[in-house]
Amino acid sequence: MRRAAPAVVSALVAVVALAGCDRSEEGRSPAPRPDPAGVLEPRWRWVAPPPSYVGMPGADGDGVAVTFGHSHVTLLDPAGRARWTFDGRGLRDVAPRLTADAVLVPTEDGLLAIDRATGALRWQARTGERTNTPVVAGDRAVATTWEGSLVAFDLASGRVAWRAPLPGVAHGPA
Repeated sequence: MRRAAPAVVSALVAVVALAGCDRSEEGRSPAPRPDPAGVLEPRWRWVAPPPSYVGMPGADGDGVAVTFGHSHVTLLDPAGRARWTFDGRGLRDVAPRLTADAVLVPTEDGLLAIDRATGALRWQARTGERTNTPVVAGDRAVATTWEGSLVAFDLASGRVAWRAPLPGVAHGPA
């Protein structure tokens, strides 16, 4: 029975792979299938000004924040309209973190907080390390860094509350 298992698994993979193929037009992708419930239809689309590179978005029920060009971050409302755009330098293309009153943006040397209502800079914290998307725990934003640290920032002031070394680099959020 154990010898037959690889053959059965291979046959099953082939059947599953072929089930999605449409052979009516060789070399072409199958036509998109209709979505009767409309759950896959885009509700809006935002395009960054060219020639910008767009980073990963951060979102909650009240909006979407996205960096572009490593120098701007935009907050979009639930309908996809820009509320504001902040111009900065050294912004990372990882997802910003949205809180009730701020947008936390990872940078090449720390973290910055932008006022969610106005788009004004609240604070900028420099750590000398590339931060990833922070998590929020109480009154702290905690971020890992590519250089191998775990850093906690005070949400009100941006002051580094503590820093701990990690056993290696961290290329993702805490």
